[in-house]
Amino acid sequence: GTLYQSFANYYYPQVFAKAPADPEAFKKIEAAFEFLNTFLEGQDYAAGDSLTVADIALVASVSTFEVAGFEISKYANVNKWYENAKKVTPGWEENWAGCLEFKKYFE
Repeated sequence: GTLYQSFANYYYPQVFAKAPADPEAFKKIEAAFEFLNTFLEGQDYAAGDSLTVADIALVASVSTFEVAGFEISKYANVNKWYENAKKVTPGWEENWAGCLEFKKYFE
């Protein structure tokens, strides 16, 4: 939901319509990451004690932000979770290959 929608609302107009960046839409990205950062406090996974479909969905979204140049490292809990999720998520390599294809839109 909220995380990827914030990506679409901020980045898609810039990429596909050459629109200027919308500062209000960027604030919604920051708010979504702040919420996720708080939610992940003391957690290794998004829902429970092991990898779930929630983590898989989130890693797909967060990796898209990474290739767009968003500073994930500003959110320590998200960054820690993301580094682990990249190691333990089945299909990570395929996801990352797709992200790298998508990255050309942000260069």
